[in-house]
Amino acid sequence: MKAMDGAPAGSVFVLLATDPMARIDVPYLMTQKNGRLLDIQETEGEIRLTVQTG
Repeated sequence: MKAMDGAPAGSVFVLLATDPMARIDVPYLMTQKNGRLLDIQETEGEIRLTVQTG
């Protein structure tokens, strides 16, 4: 998530995770950083989260 720290507001990132807790942790992190979760997709043990920086 360090790449997001220096990114301009409105930047979009796709995060790939295998930990099921990412469904909870990433949305919480985005509220803390004034960003937002745009999408969550799950396939065969992989979670793809699309987020936008605030």
